[in-house]
Formats: sequence, structure tokens, C-alpha cells
Amino acid sequence: MWERATSDCVLSADDLTLLERVLSKRCRYLGISPDSVEGQMLASSLIELFQVGMRNEDELSTRLLRVARTLAFRMVGRHCPCTQPTSNGW
Repeated sequence: MWERATSDCVLSADDLTLLERVLSKRCRYLGISPDSVEGQMLASSLIELFQVGMRNEDELSTRLLRVARTLAFRMVGRHCPCTQPTSNGW
């Protein structure tokens, strides 16, 4: 499930492709640009998840959506589709 990464671990091209794919998917869903402040905050959180050993794309994507919800609740007056319940409850 999770592989432990070392602090001196270098990201491979495959790792970067995975992270970019997850970030792009979530940013599109949320209607934000990866280059925006919000997108950069998500990118930072995504890298942290990866650094602690999370490597599964679906798991990363799900966790990143949870992070986005948390960030959206902190941004006063900002509409974010991630805070709206979906047919499955979230």
C-alpha cells in the first residue's frame, strides 16, 4: 500500500508524471489552475503525501480531494465544488 520514501529520494520521471496527472485531475475538477495559489497549495500537499510513501494514484487523488475540502473551508467567501455533497455523500 505505502512505500516509505527516504528524505534524500529523488523523484523519477514516472513519479513526476504521476504527481502531475493527479494534480491536473483534481485542479480540473475543482475549477482552479495548477498555477494558482490554491493549485500550488494542493501541489505542496500532494508532494507531502508522496514523500510519506503514498504511491497509489487513486489514493493520492482521494486524499488530495480531502485536502482541498479542508483548504476550501479555510477560505472565507470562496465557492469550491469540493465542499458540496455529491451523490455518494462526498
